[in-house]
Amino acid sequence: MYGAAMWLVVKVLAMALIIRELFKGRGGAGPGYYVMTPYFMGRLTHWISGGRVLLNEETINWLATRHDEITERALTLIVNTLMGGITGDYEHLRDVLRPWINHGTVNLGISTRDDAIKYIVGYYGGEVRREFAGLDDKCWGTLVLLLGIAWSGYAIRDLGSTANDLMPLVRPAVEFLSDAGRVNECVALKLLMVNNEITPLTEILLVGPVMGYTSPVLDALAKGRSVNVERDLGEFIRVIEDGRERNRGLGLAEGFYALGLVVLTAYA
Repeated sequence: MYGAAMWLVVKVLAMALIIRELFKGRGGAGPGYYVMTPYFMGRLTHWISGGRVLLNEETINWLATRHDEITERALTLIVNTLMGGITGDYEHLRDVLRPWINHGTVNLGISTRDDAIKYIVGYYGGEVRREFAGLDDKCWGTLVLLLGIAWSGYAIRDLGSTANDLMPLVRPAVEFLSDAGRVNECVALKLLMVNNEITPLTEILLVGPVMGYTSPVLDALAKGRSVNVERDLGEFIRVIEDGRERNRGLGLAEGFYALGLVVLTAYA
């Protein structure tokens, strides 16, 4: 018999496996690609467990990462079994996983990516918003830039390696975002990006309104920041008008930043 603590570990693992399953195929990513950031996976398992730390860092990173096709096929079979979808030749999996199934840990009502997003936003949207509390201006500006990149369909690597010619408003955000080692300075960034990549789950959290979802990330970035948005938009207009006089166009990163501000203005 499992004790209460072990049952909780089983519940957390089952729910984490089911949720990751629904995002791992987005974009056709191969082995080593992150389904979601390890930090988000860690926070998600923390929230599911009611605030307990049940999984070590290695396990969390493993859950957040896409593996080779054989491993992923096995995980898909396990998830389908947990959700009651395996019959025939794979009946033995149901027998092996019977303790999980009998305990009722997988009755989430989740069978599609849409269900998973609604589950995360509905149950843990408040927790996601709290991860963005107390952002300093540099961290907030970097998140605005990341938001613009996500809405544009570009990748972080498209920013390029130099920020010297950018307007002062945008330059710190580009420098921050381009340096993977600085992500730890902004917890909210750790939630959304890893190895200078936007993960499949991150993309949906950032562009959710286009798909009809409420976005706790946009809620958090827009809330109480109208002054910041107005200030930055005003600065953009001033620099653009000055640039016209000097025949200076708008750089790609500056366009991303402007798009992020426009999205927040519209969302608020």
